[in-house]
Amino acid sequence: MSSGEPSLRTQKNKNKPLANNLSEPTAPIFVRQSPEVGVLLLHSFTSTPYEMRELAYYLAKRGISVYAPLLAGHGTTPADLSKMRIEDWQESVEQAYLLLRQHVKKIFVVGSSFGGNLAFHLATKFTNPLSGIVSMGTPIKVRWQKFFKTGLYSYGLFKKNQKKRRQDYRMVYDEKDQVVYPVMPTVSLRRFFKFIKQITIPTLSKVTVPTLIIQSSHDRIVDSRSASYIHQNLAATDKRIFWMNGSSHALTVDDKRELLFNRIYHFIVEKAG
Repeated sequence: MSSGEPSLRTQKNKNKPLANNLSEPTAPIFVRQSPEVGVLLLHSFTSTPYEMRELAYYLAKRGISVYAPLLAGHGTTPADLSKMRIEDWQESVEQAYLLLRQHVKKIFVVGSSFGGNLAFHLATKFTNPLSGIVSMGTPIKVRWQKFFKTGLYSYGLFKKNQKKRRQDYRMVYDEKDQVVYPVMPTVSLRRFFKFIKQITIPTLSKVTVPTLIIQSSHDRIVDSRSASYIHQNLAATDKRIFWMNGSSHALTVDDKRELLFNRIYHFIVEKAG
């Protein structure tokens, strides 16, 4: 199952807000600018394209086409997410890639948290290579992983949802809009860890495109050593880590997001040639 396609439109006024996302917080974002370069923005697990809104606006103002799709099972209810298989998440990003490919020559993928795991999947899926990847807070391991996973396969078998610790998630939007789920279905969490183990880790050795790995040194959710693991295991020779000191896990809504956006933009410009 894939998320619905957005209506394609051109952003003629670069300073105009992304109106569709202001009125529909869970809606995909598509802003068509340059036919040369496009960026696929993949939101994190249990989140929505709203998470990528400010970054999308930042890049679009600078002439870059952007598309932030809604991943399967997101933006509705946790019950919907619990029905999604790994293949549904993969299909979401594959269809998003194919849609954007119709409008631009070069594609970069920027993934937040689990969106980064999906970005690495895309890097080996199509014969037409990506021009680059930016992973932000992408997990190989999460904090307290051994304890957490043990719980998922014990009491978690009888528990429908795992409630989030509010202090770990910076909520800057109105909860009534269901921009981010307040809970994580335990069955979906097990698939999340399965994706990392069976898809992300084996895939890294096949990823050869330029990659910028961005990680907060104070991430309360993802073990920051994940960034070093990704860097060491990528096949790419053009790879680097950019540390965001003192930032949260949700980098695109963090106080230092302007620094983040600037770093991503310059990486794209540099690699686009």
